[in-house]
Amino acid sequence: VPRDEPELAAADDPGHATRDADLERDHRERLAELAGINAIGIALGSTLELDALVERGLAEIVGNLGFQRALMAFADPASASLGGCRVAGGPPGLAMLVADLRVPLDDPTSALAALARSDGPLHYRDAAGDPDEGNRRIAAVLGSTGFVGTPLVTQGRSVGVLVVGDRRSGRELRPADGPLLFTVGSLFAGAIESARLYAELEAQNRAL
Repeated sequence: VPRDEPELAAADDPGHATRDADLERDHRERLAELAGINAIGIALGSTLELDALVERGLAEIVGNLGFQRALMAFADPASASLGGCRVAGGPPGLAMLVADLRVPLDDPTSALAALARSDGPLHYRDAAGDPDEGNRRIAAVLGSTGFVGTPLVTQGRSVGVLVVGDRRSGRELRPADGPLLFTVGSLFAGAIESARLYAELEAQNRAL
């Protein structure tokens, strides 16, 4: 029957099968991302203790979003700098490589400082060979030649940065991974701000 021929041709077309497989893979990834974002939201909402929420949130990024390692640094308005790095993933003791890392927010060569000043995610492709020693240390901690980061923005200001290696689930990052990371960073930013406000209120109550 003539009208059946296009369907048979499509079924025998290897390109058609490849497109279907790609669509199915993308669909699975989007569902996994939604589940991961939900898990991160639950983890961040489970406590108002800053250290605990950061540890739980970073563990979810590594466990549910496919990033092998993640690093977070925090903005200190008093000293106009970034520091206090936390690391998830990788071997024990990895965080010691960046434990003393602190950079001014206006540092012209630091990737962390540039991320804190940015409006969205940035990709650093050859950080392992960067002249900036701090950038090389971050690449070493993340176990990759490059990395991707996003500012943690809440109420129009950056409270820190989130950085991950430039591979995800064994593949190179794609453009859609940037907005995903920014969304996760926004969740962290709100939770960090709430935890800091809670700590301030607790300190004020103890002082009364």
